[in-house]
Amino acid sequence: MTISAKAADMLGTIRAPKTRAWEAVTLGDIVSTIAADHNLKPAVSEDLQPAFFGYLAQTSESDLNLLTRLARDLNATVKPAAGHLVFVRRGAGKTVSGDDIPPHVIHRSQISRGSWKLTGRGKYGKVTAEWSVTGTASLHRVSAGEKAPELKLRHPYATEAEARRAAGAALRSSQFASGNISLQLGGFFGDIAAESPVDLQGILPELTGIWTVTRVTHRLGETLTTSIDAKRGEES
Repeated sequence: MTISAKAADMLGTIRAPKTRAWEAVTLGDIVSTIAADHNLKPAVSEDLQPAFFGYLAQTSESDLNLLTRLARDLNATVKPAAGHLVFVRRGAGKTVSGDDIPPHVIHRSQISRGSWKLTGRGKYGKVTAEWSVTGTASLHRVSAGEKAPELKLRHPYATEAEARRAAGAALRSSQFASGNISLQLGGFFGDIAAESPVDLQGILPELTGIWTVTRVTHRLGETLTTSIDAKRGEES
């Protein structure tokens, strides 16, 4: 028997295409409006709430897809969960209110098996984004980072501030993805959740330390077990 469930109605109106324009709004305004439209409570990290957008076009695009697009530009993650619309910075190891999430310590003796991939450095050392002045055909460029290789973001932004923010988020995201690990644990760990930190101990030196969980899977066979996928960046 397989039971699948989600923490929110992912087949509801939040996935329905919608067309509207957002002008002179903050991220907090956008999330609050969309949350109210779908009977959810907004939960946005305090440091992300003031992010300002001069103009956003939502053309035949679902509310969830719009928020996912904004999350990508802010190096964040978004999901409906437990009656809330949660928008938090990716890998920050903090709650929505800004409090640190204490890392869950996992020792080698608690790991059944695992696999990992380390790149040793971020994928990109420089990210470039373009922005344009309304009513003109000219494009301007801004960059984050100074080292090769370079990533050029595909779509232009409405303001210089938005372009700089997107470039910086893409650079941080690239560095964050410089290590990946998958572990099957020798038991059930129900208090480990996605976006929470884990502290791996008693394993190879290059794998020891803090990782950020990206996915948690619980399986019920002869017993109940937990598997996790996690990432960390060059700065870790």
